[in-house]
Amino acid sequence: MGFATIIGFTAQAFALPPPEIRVLITSDKSTLISGFSEPIKVLLPGKRPDQGFVFKDSITITAGDYGLIVNNTPVGTAATILNTSKRYRIKDRSFRGKIEVIWKSKNKFFIINHLPMEEYLAGLLGSEVYPSWPIEALKAQAVAARTYALHHADAKKRSGTRADYDVTATVLSQVYEGTHKEGFRTHAACRETNGMALLKSGRTFSAYYHSCCGGLTEHAHNVWVGENGPKQITDKFCKRSPKMSWSWNTSIKNFISNLRSNGVSIGKILGVSTELQSDSPRIEFLSVIDGDSTKKIKATELRRIFGYSNIKSTWFDVDIKGASIRFAGRGYGHGVGMCQWGAKGMADAGFTYEQILKFYYPEAGLARVY
Repeated sequence: MGFATIIGFTAQAFALPPPEIRVLITSDKSTLISGFSEPIKVLLPGKRPDQGFVFKDSITITAGDYGLIVNNTPVGTAATILNTSKRYRIKDRSFRGKIEVIWKSKNKFFIINHLPMEEYLAGLLGSEVYPSWPIEALKAQAVAARTYALHHADAKKRSGTRADYDVTATVLSQVYEGTHKEGFRTHAACRETNGMALLKSGRTFSAYYHSCCGGLTEHAHNVWVGENGPKQITDKFCKRSPKMSWSWNTSIKNFISNLRSNGVSIGKILGVSTELQSDSPRIEFLSVIDGDSTKKIKATELRRIFGYSNIKSTWFDVDIKGASIRFAGRGYGHGVGMCQWGAKGMADAGFTYEQILKFYYPEAGLARVY
């Protein structure tokens, strides 16, 4: 393959170890961390290992007024959690690698999981898609997720500021629920695509993906201002998805209350209408007519306010029925990039992961970056 500089990594003909990824697991005020019956070490920045603390097999971390408190012991504003097997349970989820805790305020600290990229991806696959899906769909998901993670990790390095983490464990980045989501098939998909990423002009990029496009993918600039992404794709492969169509109802009282609590000043609702994107069938604005004026609310903001699992996409119709407001739409997610249910449909039809990725990211090439 030769050599090529790629987003701070070097693609080579021989294998390199996977880079480490820093995943924001959660932010909390108090959390119990279990070490699976093994002693837990709490190491402090700039201190020797023997200057840290050792606890039996679990610790409770609390955000104090001026720093972290571990089992009633103040430990400063940052700490690293380790045990021999590098396995931990946090609430109802399990993780491997090491855990970093960073105090942010008297009400909040960050819990960040540091682990090798391929181990992260094995848990991510089981969190993002069904492990029972065809292996070619899992491999396509592994490459897209690896590309996204590598790009954002490198962007943090190049920003010139000390970022606490590279990605979150939620839909705001990529869903990662921990090691209990791993399995034979997710590990196989990662192993068979080890180090493979999508590149544009020799660099990784935000390889966006979503659950179901509803039959047509979306332009990135309609979701994120100024963002460039893959071109719009007509997709017949997700037609069997259970998320192809959806509906959601809520009371007008609840609708008004949620809008007001999110800074939208609104009175009695007299009617609603929608305004389409100029280059898409998806909605750009919902117009709400009240007694005084018409309020225009971004459809993407509506999803944030009312929940991404309720208003599943911005491709919807809306109407008022009595004391309720009803949304009826198609697809699930922002619609940009790879449609996960479409990838499954392509794999079911016999397409390879390379062909799936080429379909959804036609301007990108595939290369081994480590």
